[in-house]
Amino acid sequence: MFVVLAIFLLVNCAIVANANNGGFGAQRIRDKNTGFRHVDFQFKGLKAANCDNVTEHYFQDAVLDNFSPIQGQQKWYGQGQRYWLNKQFWGGNNYPIFVFIGGEGEEKCSRLTSSMYMYQLAQEHRALLVDVEHRFYGKSIPTPDVSTENMKYLSSSQALADLARIIDHIKSDLNTGTSKVITVGGSYPGNLAAWFRLKYPASTFASIASSAPILAQTNFPEYMDVVGQSIVHFSGQPCYNAFENAAQVIQNLALMGPEGYAKLDTDFQTCSPMKDEKDLTILLSDLMGNVQGTIQYNNEHNGVMNVTDICGYMTNANADAYTNFVTLSAAYRKANQQTCEDASWADTVVALKAEGAGRSWTYQTCNEFVGQVFGMFGGGKDKNSGPLDINQFQGNNSYNIEKRLAVKELERVENIRSILENNGIEIYGFYHTSTWRTHWSKIIEEQLYLLDGQRKFPDPAVKNGDVTDYAGYVWDNSHRYASLLSLTKELFINVAIPLKNDKDDTTGYRKISDLVDGLKLKHRDRVRMNYNRTLGRDEFNNVNEAKKTKYSADDTLSTGEYATIKKLQDFCKARVAENKKTLIYYMHMKGSCCMKDPAHLEKQVPVATWREYMNAMNLEFPSPCIRALVNKKYTVCGVENQDAHYSGNFWWADCNHIARLPPIDNRFDFMAPEFFVLRAHPDFGIARNFGYRCGYSLHNCGVNLYDNECKRTMFREKLAKYVFHKLAASNRNPTDNQLATCREPFKNPQPYYEQQELMRSLFQ
Repeated sequence: MFVVLAIFLLVNCAIVANANNGGFGAQRIRDKNTGFRHVDFQFKGLKAANCDNVTEHYFQDAVLDNFSPIQGQQKWYGQGQRYWLNKQFWGGNNYPIFVFIGGEGEEKCSRLTSSMYMYQLAQEHRALLVDVEHRFYGKSIPTPDVSTENMKYLSSSQALADLARIIDHIKSDLNTGTSKVITVGGSYPGNLAAWFRLKYPASTFASIASSAPILAQTNFPEYMDVVGQSIVHFSGQPCYNAFENAAQVIQNLALMGPEGYAKLDTDFQTCSPMKDEKDLTILLSDLMGNVQGTIQYNNEHNGVMNVTDICGYMTNANADAYTNFVTLSAAYRKANQQTCEDASWADTVVALKAEGAGRSWTYQTCNEFVGQVFGMFGGGKDKNSGPLDINQFQGNNSYNIEKRLAVKELERVENIRSILENNGIEIYGFYHTSTWRTHWSKIIEEQLYLLDGQRKFPDPAVKNGDVTDYAGYVWDNSHRYASLLSLTKELFINVAIPLKNDKDDTTGYRKISDLVDGLKLKHRDRVRMNYNRTLGRDEFNNVNEAKKTKYSADDTLSTGEYATIKKLQDFCKARVAENKKTLIYYMHMKGSCCMKDPAHLEKQVPVATWREYMNAMNLEFPSPCIRALVNKKYTVCGVENQDAHYSGNFWWADCNHIARLPPIDNRFDFMAPEFFVLRAHPDFGIARNFGYRCGYSLHNCGVNLYDNECKRTMFREKLAKYVFHKLAASNRNPTDNQLATCREPFKNPQPYYEQQELMRSLFQ
């Protein structure tokens, strides 16, 4: 039997009884409201449920708000909370009590009969069987109506508190105080079972949490990943390919606008013509919901299609994949006794206003288990992952694409946050700054706001406005976007200050410090500041020998980014010595001479675009590099991997890699920091050096970035693939064995200065 994890993260988790299908159309919401659930199926190999030994009860002392002051607590409206008992095998006091926790639908007496595994356990252990209906489902409605105001009392926390009260009541009523309680649940009730054991350990001895997605995440693309894998497992790659090809045709039709909508209306016999993307979303949820339901309950019920059946439709050699999918959808409609396919957002909203499980579960998921609408088709198009991606059908202009990318990246970052915490990994940032160039304040402001979670978008008022068009920019801080600074333990801003008459000139440090304090950063408490004494780019080479000797003797003096890189490496060495798992990102004010402003010279625009390119791929969308380092086991990541360096010198790295690099030899060579992180590994040789094997390359624009713009439209498609789908191997595509060598200690590393000169010679 195919078991799906995290079912509750889909908007419409419960499956319509007549055809094993899900979806978000009005008819399916109404079916759920009237009580159809997947448990009503006749399970294969089992007799029909016999409820002769099951009795129905109501707990009349249930409390509306379990967390309100005792003096003001109100009891439930009506009869109270419904529950069932089966004493058929119970041995009395000291024998266990198995409590099945109701979830997102009406409970029935059949839950405590031979159709359930818990029944077999009760027979073996002479246990009492209990089934408790969840508040706001079935007949357990604690308020006179299900208005939005009253729905505030619907939550998993309230449900857990209800369970604690009703268990105490049952044990007291049956005089069985020494009996141990085991809570049982699957999917969302599985979550409740696990959480109950953690939150109410005095009330329960153990919990059985089946398919329980206890680690919630905003989006849940893994659901469709498993759907895709199951199609391949049961019926082979051709069936998967057919679904993917059909999805591509649907996407193309959707992007055509009214003409494409009209064909979809006709082919899938929609109940009313689609007018916009919201209507399209309803149609897609129902169409793919059919397939989700079949795969989720494959071969589990009598009289419904299984995976082999639907793949028989999809691989019919007499028609193309799209036509086969249209035919399959018609077969589902017939099985569901539907005369047409729902495709109306307005009708769904009306259906959700009616009392029933559909309204309750939608409220609970949207209010408590955030972001489910975007999770319905999140699998993407990687091999063996879900063949439909709803995000591809929501408009194709720059503004919509950027909005969708931002929403998805936020989901990625929130998921990464949990992964980092669970694995004890911390992120630190190092930011090299100065006030030596014209637009230093604008650059620092832009980069820090980007790190903090503010975003630039093309102005919707500008027709066909492209994100790289200066006139089309709007800053949006009204929504929550992915914030790398929120993932960062500390961001170290290092300010390069000049010497003035051989004395430190801290004016620049004070200016940047004041600027940072004046910005409205949500995570200002994570920013640390320091400065270092820095010579100008060619200043060391232009002084006399006496000055050179003096400067060389002063190990606090350097040129360019050297001091920030040194602090970064010293920091990583300390972290490694403490056995701390650490990721580092490095950034600077690339091209602070240049802003993309019509008032400035045209030749300055490419460098400004280059900076925005690196900002986007490393800072605005940090998830690809983090995933490359954590999941793919690369040790370095960035854009424009030239094997010897990341052109532009923005990058991510594992601290273990940074700590084992030899320090830069020449403090006064402004180019040395550029070649620090992707230094050649002598064991590999020039043709197969470290950067080739171990440095993940997000993108190479293929142009001279000093003279030509790498516009966002040139890398946005690649960025979308990283954000929406699984992370593929780098374009360098090293083998697993090669990646394993990336984390081995270096053997006899070249002196850094000699290796840097060798690298320079490669680019002459």
